[in-house]
Amino acid sequence: MLAQLAKTGLPIWGIAYQDAAPALASYFEQYGNPFARVATDSAGLTAIDWGVYGVPETYLIDRQGIVRWRYAGALTDTVVAEVLNPLLSQYS
Repeated sequence: MLAQLAKTGLPIWGIAYQDAAPALASYFEQYGNPFARVATDSAGLTAIDWGVYGVPETYLIDRQGIVRWRYAGALTDTVVAEVLNPLLSQYS
């Protein structure tokens, strides 16, 4: 799903939550990397700061840096079509 969104030109940033660098590199080599930028959170402290309670979590942050949407769970075609795309239209 992220690869499809990235192909539309949407800049997707990721945070590798408690992943070791070699495992992350291996994952990207096998499945590709849809992210424009990736940060690491090996200690899990960023997740605590953001209040993450389920992995994966998705946030829509507008151009002013305001979090407009938070979704815990894997993105599906339905969630993207019915929720995320309308929000992208509203805040882009």
